[in-house]
Amino acid sequence: MKKSVFALIFLLLSVFVYADNPEPQEEEPQLFYVITAEELQHFFQCWNWLQNWEEGKIKIPDDEFARVYENQIGKKLFSAMLYESFFINTKNKNIQKQVKKYIQKNNLEEQPFEKALLKKYSSKKTTSKQGDKKVIQYSYKDSEFDENINLSDFYEVHPFNDEFGIMLFNNDWNVMAKRSMETKQPVDEKKLIYIIGGGTNSMTITVEEYENVTVNNVKDIINITKLDNISQKYNDDWFFAEPEKIGILENCGVDNYYVGYGIGPDYFVPEIACADFVTCMYKKSTNKVYKMHIYMNYSKININYEIRNRIYNYLKFFTLFCYCD
Repeated sequence: MKKSVFALIFLLLSVFVYADNPEPQEEEPQLFYVITAEELQHFFQCWNWLQNWEEGKIKIPDDEFARVYENQIGKKLFSAMLYESFFINTKNKNIQKQVKKYIQKNNLEEQPFEKALLKKYSSKKTTSKQGDKKVIQYSYKDSEFDENINLSDFYEVHPFNDEFGIMLFNNDWNVMAKRSMETKQPVDEKKLIYIIGGGTNSMTITVEEYENVTVNNVKDIINITKLDNISQKYNDDWFFAEPEKIGILENCGVDNYYVGYGIGPDYFVPEIACADFVTCMYKKSTNKVYKMHIYMNYSKININYEIRNRIYNYLKFFTLFCYCD
């Protein structure tokens, strides 16, 4: 998606009045679908409004809070997953109190999402150092944990200072590049790895560019990006396709746009739940293939383990947020 499109959307934003969602492409949207430009605008309006709410710039009466919650949580809409991520990550004590009050009033304490929220809000925060990074973890009764990975805030990044852009979640990432064992200098200028998380939940985002390549078919994309290394973990549960360039993909700036994902147990440690999400793009005029790969895992002692598939579904949509200017 071209940067100018994002810029236009942000210019249109003001404090958002929590209107009902626009209709998705179909009455019962699939777990993954190409969102429309209208849905994208609505998503960013929701994001802007939620940021203002988090910062205490707006307050919501309980009756209006109930309408927001009921219109969003658990719905088969991309924006609904943003609200869910927001409630998981909010640090605003007033919002947490309002969420707890709603859950208790409606006897939702044993529902998976609400149970996870109550555990998170009742958890003890601990801070440690990992190199020059501050690492935050939340502990619920010293038996379940949250690794403070924020999926409700994001920003645009051009990782190689060129035409390739992505939407990156706003976390205190450890950023790694492949370096020479002798000189310690980067040896691959077009590969970066963003890492966040801890022992019960971690996330890795890898971005790469492949230069001076030609793509004639999907097999070329798979070979160039070495996708078999990812897809073989999932066998028949791996999805990879070139969606029609409709909706937000009309302005992606490339000739071919592929998305892939797989969800299942970890290949080496079956007790760990994991998922991979991939975007591969080819632009003829630059003779480049661009790749973004998101990997996330959960152990059974993570607070969000039971709702991991909903979070994974949210991440599927972020495969649509790569573009070339």
